[in-house]
Amino acid sequence: MVLEHVKYPKKVLEESCRVLKPGGILVFSVPNYRWIYEGHYNIPWFPFFSKPIAQKYVSWLGRDPKYIDHLNFLTPRKVKKIIGEIAGIELCFPLEYKSFEFIEQRVKSYLLSTKKNDQRGVFVLFIKFLHMVISNRVCRAMLGVWARLTGIYHEMHIVIKKQASSG
Repeated sequence: MVLEHVKYPKKVLEESCRVLKPGGILVFSVPNYRWIYEGHYNIPWFPFFSKPIAQKYVSWLGRDPKYIDHLNFLTPRKVKKIIGEIAGIELCFPLEYKSFEFIEQRVKSYLLSTKKNDQRGVFVLFIKFLHMVISNRVCRAMLGVWARLTGIYHEMHIVIKKQASSG
């Protein structure tokens, strides 16, 4: 859960792979910015935001837009491209992961973190509605089906294996 915070994700992956023993495994978990939720701000998200639009959106929600500058909006396509440019490694696990329980936990934590007098307004009503829906097992199962059909999951799990040296 750090790759989205570094300035040069490719350099981090290259150096991580460089120090990895041949046959070794490297694991990163990274938010998928094609998903409908942004965990750093704990808000609903619209996939494929540009940084300027994302800054306006979080500002509109009363959050500090400066933090956006510190995030890399990584997607499966971007991660696969980076990994494909690094010699001697292979991606050995699908990037997307099928767990949706975290959404309920994140939404619940947002509701618990807001003060009683701050629990008014359209946004908080939307969050409460979202919590009610997402805490339903049927809804989580439907999200799982949707993710399998579209290939879009909330998180990417990068599992890279360094090829064993030949000879």
